Amino acid sequence: MSTSEQLSSAPAAAAATSTSASTTTSTSSSSTTPINPLTGNLHNTLLSVTSTGASTAPGAPTTQLTIQIQNLTTTLNLHCPLDLRRISSTIMNTEYAPSKFGACIMRLMNPKCTCLLFASGKCVITGSRSIHNAHLSSRKLAYILTKLQFPVTNPAFKVRNMIGTLDLGFPVRLEGIVYDHAKFASYEPELFPGLIYRCLSPKVVLLVFVSGKVVITGAKDEGDMARVMEKMFPVLEEYKKTTAGAQPPRTQQQVQQGQRLITQGGEAGQQQQQQNNNSSTWRRPEAL
Repeated sequence: MSTSEQLSSAPAAAAATSTSASTTTSTSSSSTTPINPLTGNLHNTLLSVTSTGASTAPGAPTTQLTIQIQNLTTTLNLHCPLDLRRISSTIMNTEYAPSKFGACIMRLMNPKCTCLLFASGKCVITGSRSIHNAHLSSRKLAYILTKLQFPVTNPAFKVRNMIGTLDLGFPVRLEGIVYDHAKFASYEPELFPGLIYRCLSPKVVLLVFVSGKVVITGAKDEGDMARVMEKMFPVLEEYKKTTAGAQPPRTQQQVQQGQRLITQGGEAGQQQQQQNNNSSTWRRPEAL
């Protein structure tokens, strides 16, 4: 089997391994745990967080929040130098322009991600939507470089950043949050429409918008996202924006009275305009 055939057969074997691993993880998870890190979907990860809101009573109603992971940034250290020119000339879907950027850009199709390869042997993988897919991408990258005769030994994988989004389901008064939590929150609507809330434990940053949409960034794993929302949801719920109740429908008599007032106002305005036109005669200015 040639090198190209071996490289093409690697994604299928890795995908089969990932499918079986995700199935085992999802079936072995406990039903009482409110966090479900893997749902069996290899292209996205949904976290379900159960929060009791501001009430701590045993029978208080719970709110189910769904955090959708949008992007992961991970690093991989291969502990060996890389010849970026040979990689770009041998592997498909790679770009290397040293005059513009000092790294070789490699794009993997399954799972879909982008790898930045540096000559020192360090790599940055971005674009994955679950830690499982990020692990799979790093294994495929190490496998491809091993087939190119690079001495890859003990690759070190680490998650650097995770970005997730969720919808609270209600609008939020951002002015009230920044007034009461000025130590942790900052809000400059002229520069950025969202409120920036910096949590200390876990060390995560929240971007809260008036519509109730929240962006979570800076997390290292799914547990950080779940814990920070379990703590912050009661705080955000306190500043829920309430809307005025709907007005009752107008009766036919009220509609006719309003139309009558509009008509009378229009006729009065026309008469006043006619009087102004008649009185505005031109006069010769007096000599100085």
